[in-house]
Amino acid sequence: MNYVKDKLIITIVIIMRYKKKIADFLSTEVKEIRMNRFNLEYRVRTTNLNSNLILRDYLNEFTLFSSKYLNYLEWIKILTYFELKIHTEPESIKTIINIKFSINNRRTYFNWDHLNKLYNLHE
Repeated sequence: MNYVKDKLIITIVIIMRYKKKIADFLSTEVKEIRMNRFNLEYRVRTTNLNSNLILRDYLNEFTLFSSKYLNYLEWIKILTYFELKIHTEPESIKTIINIKFSINNRRTYFNWDHLNKLYNLHE
């Protein structure tokens, strides 16, 4: 038996179990990506309004504490267009694109006020 190979297989099975639980919670599935590399990659992605609403409710309860939280706030704005079913209107599309191009590595404005809640665990 190859100990390293066996341990790797066990690790992958455990990780996939957790990803499957997350995917089930979000009413979506685990997808394989970049399978042609040495390190296989899998993704859990919300793909419909229902999944996005589940994720929104979860992240409202269990807040992110990095710049990901700032991106989340922008994502909520976009999600609202989908909830209201106005995401296909020309003005909505323009706004959604502008929001999309202002997040992640394109972000230029950072406000860290949300970190004040980080240690307020009893609130």
